[in-house]
Amino acid sequence: MVKTFLNKYNRIQGNCDSPLTQQGIIAAKRTGRRLSHIHFTQAYTSDTMRTINTGKLILQENKKSLPKPPIEANESAA
Repeated sequence: MVKTFLNKYNRIQGNCDSPLTQQGIIAAKRTGRRLSHIHFTQAYTSDTMRTINTGKLILQENKKSLPKPPIEANESAA
């Protein structure tokens, strides 16, 4: 599970944007390695920095596909 600062303290986030913890960064990179065999042509996230950063970390582990720009924030998903 990718954790944020507020997850760490059992706080509900909603639209509140909190940064990823070190554990969250490790989990995102691990997820990226597990998905590294999949070729992505596009990646979408909500418009919070925590989801954008998670997506970037996942794609950094995937050498087969790094779309430019790597992540597009999907404002309608928020």
